[in-house]
Amino acid sequence: MQVKCAIFLLIFINFAIIVIARKISPTKSSKISSNSNCEINLNTEISENEPVYVMDNSIAEPNADKIIVKSKLKLVCLGKGNSLFQINQQSIELSCDLGKFKSPNSKFSGFRATNCTKEIRADLKPTSKLCSKGLATIFEIGFFIDASFSKLFEVCFDQQQASVVWTRSYINGKSIKYNIKESKRPTFRQEGIQHKKVDAFYKKASQIKTFTDYLHSGDYFSERSFFARGHLTPDADFIFRYEQFATYFYMNVAPQFQEVNAGNWLSVEILARKLAEKYQTKLLTFNGVHGLLSLKEKTVYLDVVNRKIPAPEWFWKIIIDENAKAGIVMISSNNPFGKNLKSSQFCPNVCLKAGYDPLKYKKLENVEKGYTFCCTIGDFTKIVNNLPDEVKSITNLLKINV
Repeated sequence: MQVKCAIFLLIFINFAIIVIARKISPTKSSKISSNSNCEINLNTEISENEPVYVMDNSIAEPNADKIIVKSKLKLVCLGKGNSLFQINQQSIELSCDLGKFKSPNSKFSGFRATNCTKEIRADLKPTSKLCSKGLATIFEIGFFIDASFSKLFEVCFDQQQASVVWTRSYINGKSIKYNIKESKRPTFRQEGIQHKKVDAFYKKASQIKTFTDYLHSGDYFSERSFFARGHLTPDADFIFRYEQFATYFYMNVAPQFQEVNAGNWLSVEILARKLAEKYQTKLLTFNGVHGLLSLKEKTVYLDVVNRKIPAPEWFWKIIIDENAKAGIVMISSNNPFGKNLKSSQFCPNVCLKAGYDPLKYKKLENVEKGYTFCCTIGDFTKIVNNLPDEVKSITNLLKINV
């Protein structure tokens, strides 16, 4: 009898412990809900004319194919007279509650339905910081959000030459393959450049007439051969439309032959994005120009009369993995008519050493598409010595086998 009572008592105690534990401990589902974040899917929830997504007074940065929100998210249609469609106000703040977005007065009806009435335009912020050995000035391009400025990228610009020297920007490797594929191209903006009417010098008809007279030859400029607006920081390096459109400043371009722009320079831009995706990190890029192009032994300026807006001899892109302290420089000729360009390399070519596919490299050597080679940062900065110290401190070679 005593044994039976003891067994019964033991069973009762175990049962009581289980019941009490269940009451004290949250269920599995409630635990997940209480700790869950809210998400915006880049593939399915970005509207056609999306607002700026703001968290903690800064532009929200996606992680892979999502923007992850822990607490609050603000949707803002920046710019005078701009507002959220159907809501009729410039911004709305959402809160994240148990994995779901909530809005005041229930005005929010989903991200696909939340777009701006006008295109968002980036802001250009002049600074007092000098660059290029004191010959140029830093400008920041980004967005004023309330009282603070959120920088997207920066430009080192030489007003005396009316020329960009270099730009500095990042590629988000975890999210770059989910960037918005936008076919629309906004008008380039003149802001910040003291030289007048830059746009007029990029007109194809004007170039054909000007350079046919200047070079006494019609062999170089035609309907198919002309100076394009060569982006230094390219639009496709960014995720959202408002970021991509922010690259359309004349301050961010230099005269680049169309054959090069759509040829090997495009290949270099694509390579940088592929590397960011491969390494799944934010890659720092510096994008710049070097030298002055000569055709028929004449130096080439877009503004021939005033010798302003020089056409570069070379375009270059430095790609840096800050975590690995590794980098590489990709350099493209801006002369699709050049001869013996291999002998014009001003630093040892390390493309193959860095792991570039030998079969693909033959395409980089195509002069008509912009002869392209690679250098270590150390060798490159011995010649191009107007870069910040953060570039010169990179000593390892970045592998580019993608």
